[in-house]
Order: sequence, then C-alpha cells, then structure tokens
Amino acid sequence: MATDGGQPPTSIDSGLLEQVLDAYQRAYPGRSADPFEDPRRQDHERDIELKELYAKSLLIGLGVALLVADLIFAGYCVACVFRENVQVPVTAIECWLGATVVQVVGVVTIVTRYLFPRC
Repeated sequence: MATDGGQPPTSIDSGLLEQVLDAYQRAYPGRSADPFEDPRRQDHERDIELKELYAKSLLIGLGVALLVADLIFAGYCVACVFRENVQVPVTAIECWLGATVVQVVGVVTIVTRYLFPRC
C-alpha cells in the first residue's frame, strides 16, 4: 500500500487494523489472532512440563525403591550377624550391588534418552 509519493506508509490506521482482525476472526473462528498463542508452542510447553513431572516422579520412585532395598538388605545383614555368627553369603551381596547398579544406570539412561532425544 503506497502513498502519493510512492513511499510505504509509516503507520497503520487503527480502524484498518480492527477491520483486518475482524476479518481474520470471521475467516478462522475459534483461532486467536495473537501470534504468541501458537498452539504448537503451547503444546511444546505442556510437553516440557510433563517431562519435568515424569523425570521428578521417576527419580523420587527410584530413590524410594533403592532406600527400601537398602533397608531390607541392611536388616538381613544385621539379622545374620547377630544370629550365632552367621555370615552374609557373598552371592547375596553381589546380587544386591549388581541389581542396584543396573537399576540406577538403566533408569538414568532411559530417562535421559527420552528427555533429551538426539536431534
């Protein structure tokens, strides 16, 4: 839209802007003309919030599971030691340590790959 001198206008008439917004809302009912209300951006923000909630919940659950496993194993060790010098079998200790390491590494790997996919 050029003016008399061939130069583009330097300002937009507020009435013209209102007409354009009204025409947009008639053409696309239910859609906002605000560019900051992009549904893809809102979906992305919700996705990030869900990932944060998932990660925090998973880490809390992992911590609780490891704490329970440690308490049960510690109780088993104490019970074995105080019952006539019975020793804890080495295989029990190895299994406990191995399961703990596998659980931590596996969960951390899975969560990290899900939250931060390779682009």
